[in-house]
Amino acid sequence: MLKVDDVCARLYVSRDTVYRMIRIGALPARRQAGHKGWCISPEDLDAFVASGLEAHRNSAVLSVADVCRRLNCSPETVRRLVNAGDLPAYKLGGKNSHLRIPEAALADYLDRHTVAAAAHA
Repeated sequence: MLKVDDVCARLYVSRDTVYRMIRIGALPARRQAGHKGWCISPEDLDAFVASGLEAHRNSAVLSVADVCRRLNCSPETVRRLVNAGDLPAYKLGGKNSHLRIPEAALADYLDRHTVAAAAHA
């Protein structure tokens, strides 16, 4: 069984992101007797990663600049969304890596954050 810190290290995400994935039910986790905190089976983690990759495999990939144009926001805002785990992205390259955001991930993000006209007024 993997602990939250193990999952963070494998997925290169923060503890907050892992806890958010557990809370919304995207990442199956359980409390195991004798362990503090959540435990995730390696098989469940592999299935979680595979499902995310499959969902975005055939999706067009956008640069940070592309997302900025679509959302009318700054590159810092896009990077903040990625770092917070709200907008999935891939890093391409080494030290000076470039972020790429699957178009499907941006569509999912917009679906989750769409506000009804009556609620916004």
